[in-house]
Amino acid sequence: MYTNLLSFIAIGFIILLSFNLYLRLSVFKYYRILSKQNVDFSMSQLLSKKRINEEVLPRYPKYKDEISKLSRNVRISIRLASIILVGIIVLGIVIMRNS
Repeated sequence: MYTNLLSFIAIGFIILLSFNLYLRLSVFKYYRILSKQNVDFSMSQLLSKKRINEEVLPRYPKYKDEISKLSRNVRISIRLASIILVGIIVLGIVIMRNS
């Protein structure tokens, strides 16, 4: 039972970590495109759908798709990082209780 639980948590962790790395590479790709074009926005704008739609997209309508994808990928990446952190904590608790 212990090894099955440990394996399940470890595999889940690896899958989430891989997906998070993929998203981070995607974020860097879109950020590089937007920074070369001098598209300016703050992190608080990037994390808020409402602020992106009201403040950033009207200023840069040409880059609407890139800004939207960057914003979505950053939010997903932050959520996944939180889940990974919880997974590490759970994995640590399971290992400590059963050792």
